[in-house]
Amino acid sequence: MEFSYNDRTKTVEDGQGVIYSGDGGILLGVNRDRFNARAVTVPAETRVIWDGAFEGLDCLEEVTLDGGGSLEYIGEFAFEGCRNLRAICLPDSVVFLGQCAFRRCTGLEKVHIPRLLRSVPCECFMLCESLAGVDIPDGIETFEICSFHGCRSLRRIEWPKSLKHMADTAFCRTGLEEAILPEGVRFIGEDMFRGCPNLRRVVIPTTVEDIIPWTASSGPSFEGITCLSPYFRVEKDALIRISDGTMLCCWTRQKTYTIPDGVMNIAGFTSSEVIEVICRHPLGDIGYDCFCGCEKLRKVRLAGVAEIAPSAFYGLERVSVSVGGIPVNLPM
Repeated sequence: MEFSYNDRTKTVEDGQGVIYSGDGGILLGVNRDRFNARAVTVPAETRVIWDGAFEGLDCLEEVTLDGGGSLEYIGEFAFEGCRNLRAICLPDSVVFLGQCAFRRCTGLEKVHIPRLLRSVPCECFMLCESLAGVDIPDGIETFEICSFHGCRSLRRIEWPKSLKHMADTAFCRTGLEEAILPEGVRFIGEDMFRGCPNLRRVVIPTTVEDIIPWTASSGPSFEGITCLSPYFRVEKDALIRISDGTMLCCWTRQKTYTIPDGVMNIAGFTSSEVIEVICRHPLGDIGYDCFCGCEKLRKVRLAGVAEIAPSAFYGLERVSVSVGGIPVNLPM
């Protein structure tokens, strides 16, 4: 859905310094030389809140969207960086919500996702650190990239039955305690639940066809992943793609871990406890950033490997790697 507004000469400014189009249908922004309001009421006739309209306004604490159900469009960056914004109720009339619309609204505590939306946009609620309650209606099919990344107060979520696609890092570094994904989900993106310190378990449904590496981390409460999809298996605290034997993540708490025999490639290894990794059979690839974040890892002993990505051990200056008993110098 797209709106355009080219005639900026016909505008109206209200007593608070909020600027509208002449007919009041588009909220264009604010007069930043005089706007200092803590609360704003958007009139019923307003259909559009323009891109970046309230961006970066620390004074703003509450926005009331007046009755009438006419608001359809909230633009990109519309409230981005409004750090003290605590309350806003998005009406179900909204059919377009722009990317980064509420990014870095660190005081926002609760939000209702309009029922006509089909996706939660890229970085829409990223770094909303106080966000604890999200009302997500059935009808949402996609969580886009980083949509809730960094929402560390978000402990629980009611997953919509319509959900199909979860893009990279959508729930990375959140406060989620469990993720029992509904049947119908087909794709789980990179770093989906990585860095979630309260996470206890993840359940992957039968419908999932593709998973990108680093699905979840091994925080202190993490019990593991249950995978019901026929395309993957769980073995020795690792999620493995069956078709090519690729390890997608490993959440072991063992200090010394031996790679399972059926693993042919290692794409992600997310354990925060492992000190030594041993593989007694030849491997194909060790992927980029594969062991990144394994802060206690000191030794990796491989029987053989075809290729090690340059960033496979990024940031791990104290790790030693040997292949067939011969030390390997790795770029960091």
